[in-house]
Amino acid sequence: MSNAQRRHHKTYSGCWTCRARKVKCDEARPSCRQCRRSGRECEGYNVRLRWVINEEADSDISLQIPQSQRSRVALSPHRTRIPFSKVEEILTRLDALESPCKQADRTDLSLFISGFGVFGRTSSTSVEPSSDEHSHDGRIVTYADHSTPPPLWVSSPYSVGEDRVLPPTAPELFGEVSHETLDTPGHTDDIPQLLHAHDDSLSVPSPNLCPEPLYLSSTERFLINHYANRVVQLFCVVDNEKSMWKTIHLPKGLQAAGELSLTGSTSTIRKALLSTLLSISAFCLFNYRKSQLRRDEAIQWKATAEEFRCKAIELLKDAMDTDLYSRPLPKYKDFLATMLSMVTINVISGDIDTCGLHLDGALRFINHAQSWKTRYSSKAQGLHRQYLYLRTIYESTCPRGRLKNHPFLSPTISGADPNSSQDIFRRDLLRRHSFNIQSSPRDNSHITSYETVYGIPYDLLFLLTQVIELINKLHDSQSPSQGLLIPDHLVAECDELENTIMEWRGDIILDDTVQTNINSQIIHQQTIAFHNALIIYFAQHIRLLSHRFLQPYVKSVLESIEAMERIKFETNILAAPLYWPAFVAASEAFDGALQERFRRWHDHMEVYGIEALRTGMDVVEEVWNAGPSARNRTTSYWRAIVEDKGMVLMLS
Repeated sequence: MSNAQRRHHKTYSGCWTCRARKVKCDEARPSCRQCRRSGRECEGYNVRLRWVINEEADSDISLQIPQSQRSRVALSPHRTRIPFSKVEEILTRLDALESPCKQADRTDLSLFISGFGVFGRTSSTSVEPSSDEHSHDGRIVTYADHSTPPPLWVSSPYSVGEDRVLPPTAPELFGEVSHETLDTPGHTDDIPQLLHAHDDSLSVPSPNLCPEPLYLSSTERFLINHYANRVVQLFCVVDNEKSMWKTIHLPKGLQAAGELSLTGSTSTIRKALLSTLLSISAFCLFNYRKSQLRRDEAIQWKATAEEFRCKAIELLKDAMDTDLYSRPLPKYKDFLATMLSMVTINVISGDIDTCGLHLDGALRFINHAQSWKTRYSSKAQGLHRQYLYLRTIYESTCPRGRLKNHPFLSPTISGADPNSSQDIFRRDLLRRHSFNIQSSPRDNSHITSYETVYGIPYDLLFLLTQVIELINKLHDSQSPSQGLLIPDHLVAECDELENTIMEWRGDIILDDTVQTNINSQIIHQQTIAFHNALIIYFAQHIRLLSHRFLQPYVKSVLESIEAMERIKFETNILAAPLYWPAFVAASEAFDGALQERFRRWHDHMEVYGIEALRTGMDVVEEVWNAGPSARNRTTSYWRAIVEDKGMVLMLS
């Protein structure tokens, strides 16, 4: 047969992506081969409909559907075809409402029966039928393409692309209305009386078009899945199913994604939180691909991460400008979780210049909320503990005097306590939450929130805040003529705090359980490492001891952090350790063998993909290269380098 005699049939059953490209589709599901090969997102095969109310159409316009085209429409397997006799019966019952409704001039009434409905006229815009529109009784059905429409009035509750359809309305919308009253023949006379019942307490809303959903892209879905299954595991030192990242950050991000998919909108602050999670996930992929030397993929993920970070910052700013003083009151956990997630972006990306800015913003928000918030849920208290931890680790290495002259912390928010900004750790608020959950030496089975998240008890972290404040007091009080001597009014405070640190024995609480509980073993080792690092930190800045006197504590820290990694490797636990103890101890390790062990430990940390650790290790390497300083020492070796170069560290 010649080419002129061949007949070509146009298909209407391919996916929407192939139709738009005008290429042949193999109709594979869930995505066709053409889309998979070209890397495009397959838009599927669902029927696209748009239902529009026409006020000026004549009721006598007939619906003509060519039989040859009707069979070409691919119906969803979830749709059921209504018999024509049932269609006629339902339309007759709906037509019975026309006269009573006109008499009462009730244009806002609506009624749906088995997917059929009449509804009030909410818009004065008229629609003229086109060649691709078919009308019946003044109702117009418009189709997304030029294929034949599906059977009359069989609609889908979903919308695809820019087209929308009306979802079915439940009979419960009308109050005490039974299915029998609406669907059983013989009761049509009662329906108009029910609709016109004069009950001021009954509000019958007119149906609106289904809101336009905003679906996550394939990249966004992949990043959320990566965050939920891998990234969220990194933030605890142990495998903890009840960490705030799993119970607060992730659920709220998923809630925002669900609201966007179902209703097309969500609050600005929740969109900001979702963007922070996407950015964190993308930065982790960037670090991982970079460690594998897959440069092209790493560059792509970094660009994606930066895009989501910029979007999160913009959304957070908009939420602060518009929602902070609005009514109803702002969602406390949404705002605080978003601000703390911005700090997480800093840690994962290694770009920590704005870390203090986000912590300051969280502090101002906590202070501001004191004017209207008096009770806090357990999840809000968990966010407070997260703030205290991040603030403490950050302040332990930030340049001294930064907060003293920082204009961002001035209490300018209406209703804020002018004195509340003096305590940057907000211990007046956090102490009430944290002391209530402390474990006693007699209760070895209980593990507090701080221990299961950061591997250290609250009171040990509280001691570090006291050391930080004492260091700042010494810095402000010492004069050039006084030299390195401790001022008389601070001698007693230094001795008392030193004695408290040296006598602290909280690490023995878990001794009875470390043999049987893997998490307890990790927490025990992390606590030992942090305690010994705190002793080194105090000696570095207040007593200015030589590194030779600190070698036993340096070795103890190194042995503990190595033991933790061995336990996690043997038990296949993915959880990043707290880096602060390793950094403090390594800065006093001037023995070649100790330095090599610290380097091997740091190389192992690459698996966690936390870029901020690189900055800390760079400082340690510079301290090692310089060696013990021969000049008069006024502070720790590492702090002298950090302050000379204006560097910012975040050793979380």
